[in-house]
Amino acid sequence: IRVEQVDVRTVEIDQDGPSGFGNNDALPPRPRGLREREVTVTARQPWTDTGISIRNGQTVYFEASGRIRWGRERQDGPEGEKDSPRNPNRPIASRPAAGLIGRVGDDAPFFIGTDTAGIRVRGSGQLFLGVNDETFEDNSGSFRVTVYY
Repeated sequence: IRVEQVDVRTVEIDQDGPSGFGNNDALPPRPRGLREREVTVTARQPWTDTGISIRNGQTVYFEASGRIRWGRERQDGPEGEKDSPRNPNRPIASRPAAGLIGRVGDDAPFFIGTDTAGIRVRGSGQLFLGVNDETFEDNSGSFRVTVYY
């Protein structure tokens, strides 16, 4: 393939060759040499500015932990509520309530949850992280998210 030099940050050679990833995992590991930033995503606000500028087509990796309380007697981790019903009032109606979500600039939000495989971002701009919920006043807690970009 041809790649513009300005788009190349590092070049790594796989010692195990093209047939595998070196550790028999189903997914390739997160590339080395990425920048990283730790962000606290509080459950009481819709969006948290990560301070990271993303460009169209860039692959971003996330590692998230923590728990939030949302609503009466409800608490979940970044994966969100199991068997969550569709709710048209949430930023992503068909994805789990209280799950970790992201957005670049003013583009449509995307679901992150506990996915660590990498997400190819569409659009350019500032990266925001949030909670897939429609009411924030009754929320507490936070997610700790490491963003690799």
